[in-house]
Amino acid sequence: YTTLFRSPHKGSAVLQQMLPKLLEFAELFLVGCGAEYSAPFEGMPGVTVVRQYQRTDLGEILKRIGPHVGLLLSVVPETFSFALQELLELAIPVVCTRVGSFADRIEDGVTGFLCAPEPSEIAERLLSLHKDRTALARIHAYLRVTRQRSLLDMLNDYRALAALPEFSGRAYFAPRVQSPPAVAPARCQIYWRVKEASFDEMHSSADYFATDAAEHS
Repeated sequence: YTTLFRSPHKGSAVLQQMLPKLLEFAELFLVGCGAEYSAPFEGMPGVTVVRQYQRTDLGEILKRIGPHVGLLLSVVPETFSFALQELLELAIPVVCTRVGSFADRIEDGVTGFLCAPEPSEIAERLLSLHKDRTALARIHAYLRVTRQRSLLDMLNDYRALAALPEFSGRAYFAPRVQSPPAVAPARCQIYWRVKEASFDEMHSSADYFATDAAEHS
């Protein structure tokens, strides 16, 4: 069985092109593709559609399906992919397109499998995994004992890069206090002239000084 975990607008054309070949050896489950995007697959032999689900039910749904592979076919770059994160946390090996965060987060042959977003290449990779499931078993075992990075891990990385000051919750959420108005510095300009000539800007010098100074010279 091959499980397809698919988001709307992400890989439907790729799936439709390789579907006839996949159905020769795999059973597909479209999980969370919505009513609009599931229409072409409804009632198709070998394809089960789960239009929508509650997030808290996802683990039970995938447990009931018992997938060998999670298939992510996005042809546009994703910045993170919650679908990938959930599959990894559930120790389900994934076959992903080599785009966006998939290529950043998956080590081919170690934590999953990467393919070009080409129907023929993806179908061949799935057929190969169907014939020899040794790699699937190895990756499943690896994911089961590998701690997945959390949101807190990611935030700590950003904090280290940005080197921002730390604020306590009390300080961060404290009411704003109006700062006292800034005191403008005083300006002093000195002129000089040749005897019988007039004062002008070209023969002057200006500087600023704090108005609370005790004395100025």
